[in-house]
Amino acid sequence: MSTVSTPGSGRAYLSESAALGYESVAVSTTAIGLTASTYGSADVAIITVEDANVRFRTDGTAPTTSEGHIAYVGDVITLRSQGDIANFSAIRDDAVDAALKVSFS
Repeated sequence: MSTVSTPGSGRAYLSESAALGYESVAVSTTAIGLTASTYGSADVAIITVEDANVRFRTDGTAPTTSEGHIAYVGDVITLRSQGDIANFSAIRDDAVDAALKVSFS
């Protein structure tokens, strides 16, 4: 199950389990996923969207600039399964590259 919070909600999400890793992902014109060697056996990923909006999918199909869920700058995407983490991919929604800050547990 994935969760997206609205920008400026003032909410921060922390997992109840120990941190397993962290990465910063640059999102540009080609869909990109998360790094398997970083997330390992994690079953929770907390992703914050920075710099620009993105589109994402968790079904193993690459999003496009017109297809996939949109996440806005400041949104928090929470992935709660190993499958969603492994299948997650994102692409920038506009003309500006985005950054995803991701914590795994």
